Amino acid sequence: MSTDAWRQGLCHTVDAMHNNPCQTTATLRGVLDLRISIALTQVVHHSLLDSHMKKRLIFSNVLCCLGLTFSFGQEANLVFESQPAIVDVGSSGATLMPRVVGGMIVLEHRAGPTEPAYSIYSLDGRLAARFRIDIPEALETIDSRLVPLRGGAGFVAIAIAVKGLNRVANLCFVDSGGKLGSVVQASPYFPTHLTVASDGTIWGFGGTGRDDDATANDPVVFHFSNTGTLIGTALPRKLFGSEPPFEVDPQSGPAFLTSGGDRVVLYTPHTRQLIELALYGKIIGSYVIPLPDQQRQGQSSQRPMGLAGLAITDRDAIYARLNGGETAGLYELDRTDQRWVPLSQSLMEKLRIYSLIGCVGENLVLTPAGPRGPQFPVKQIRVTTRFTP
Repeated sequence: MSTDAWRQGLCHTVDAMHNNPCQTTATLRGVLDLRISIALTQVVHHSLLDSHMKKRLIFSNVLCCLGLTFSFGQEANLVFESQPAIVDVGSSGATLMPRVVGGMIVLEHRAGPTEPAYSIYSLDGRLAARFRIDIPEALETIDSRLVPLRGGAGFVAIAIAVKGLNRVANLCFVDSGGKLGSVVQASPYFPTHLTVASDGTIWGFGGTGRDDDATANDPVVFHFSNTGTLIGTALPRKLFGSEPPFEVDPQSGPAFLTSGGDRVVLYTPHTRQLIELALYGKIIGSYVIPLPDQQRQGQSSQRPMGLAGLAITDRDAIYARLNGGETAGLYELDRTDQRWVPLSQSLMEKLRIYSLIGCVGENLVLTPAGPRGPQFPVKQIRVTTRFTP
């Protein structure tokens, strides 16, 4: 059968979907079966991919063989919007961008040697804890990322203990009142990002000290138990090009590590790559997603937008805040076409001024972009999901 005849026959099949979807689904399944062998020859088998990801690659290649693109997305609609909660930082000093993780608002301070490093708030804006971490017997403790543990069991932070000429990375476990408990050495791994997955395990994204070696096999993802025991590692450094994948890119923005549903998601800005890991460590999604060009007065500026926020819902929909130009706002990941798709025009206009700082269940959590005073609002929204795995 010629390619033209093949495609013509398939077009008749697709047209029938509007009249008899059930019959057409069965017909299309048979048509796909005839060409599956062609698609299989185009699939790159990677040892890190699990069976679900391989099936998706096969299906994607089948569609490519047919010359078709199917889109099941619909326009995103706002289905819920909370009243804003007011977070009062008081006189605790300048803070970094707030993050919502584990159902709590986490603020990291630009703290001095005796000042609090972290402030934790509930989603209604009430202060839950304020503390700093000082590792015993360390000349200095350099705080990094902190996230809540599951079930209200407190917090875990990555902190660097300076001991003479040595710097040792540690997982520091803190109770809900801010009291330091166990300190578990993470070195030779130095996570700069942390997340706690739905199964309670701790994931880190960072380096090993040889981060400038683009050919290194050293891992950049570290998987720990809920008490800090190393379970495994993933993703060699050499997969990510010349720049360390967990560091900020001056043009594209920061790296991210987050989790939701049944997966962990990391994003590296240098290669614009987003990778999804199953909770047992296998890759279940890997995408290189171009950032749209910034628009100025309706014209492309030939400069890409920056990604400034990333969140995944419990249904595994992934959203991002893209900055720069007239099309800044909230976007949803279309995994099939490997692109960021803006929300509806009305929602983009309504939410353009907000930064994306996290997710609670199906709700995205927002705060106004730009400089923050001693008080700032945080609100939740929910939109209809268009793209899921």
